Amino acid sequence: MKFKIGMVVLCLSVLSACDSGSNDPVVQNDPSKTDPQKTVADGTNVDNASVQNVAPKNIVEAPVPPVLTDGPPIATTQQTNGKARVNVLSLKRTEGDTMTLRYVVINDNSRGNLQINRDYVQILDIVNRRRYEAGLSSECYLRAEQQQLCWAIFAAPKDNPQMLSVVIRAVGDPPFDIVSVPFSSN
Repeated sequence: MKFKIGMVVLCLSVLSACDSGSNDPVVQNDPSKTDPQKTVADGTNVDNASVQNVAPKNIVEAPVPPVLTDGPPIATTQQTNGKARVNVLSLKRTEGDTMTLRYVVINDNSRGNLQINRDYVQILDIVNRRRYEAGLSSECYLRAEQQQLCWAIFAAPKDNPQMLSVVIRAVGDPPFDIVSVPFSSN
């Protein structure tokens, strides 16, 4: 008996939740044939209504946000075939003896996709003859004519070099030109 009462309460609560009105179909009515005894709460006549199923009213398509940057790039490089560009935003020492590279990839190719992962991003310290490979990075996958903010984290150099070189390659595409950027130890 307790089970039957519990099922009835559950069914009633489900029905009341479904009847909340957020996903109600749009009702079109003929205002000349309104019967006050057969109207719903919003004043729509039930007898002469035509019902259409449509998407809920609370779904709104948001515009695609632009790539957020802190200002102008500190360096710009282009792919050797001219189909993509990289704007280097910053290369800074971060916490835990790491350095973070932030960059925007712009795919100017009207037909091809572009992918850059951590295996294809390196920092070169030419003066001290060291190469730093990304330990962690965002996965940058761009369709034709898109741009994306990307980042990579590297082990920081022990000394404080003034300039470091950024090397970026795309998977299956020609590399970008090597670009030197100032290294910020803040």
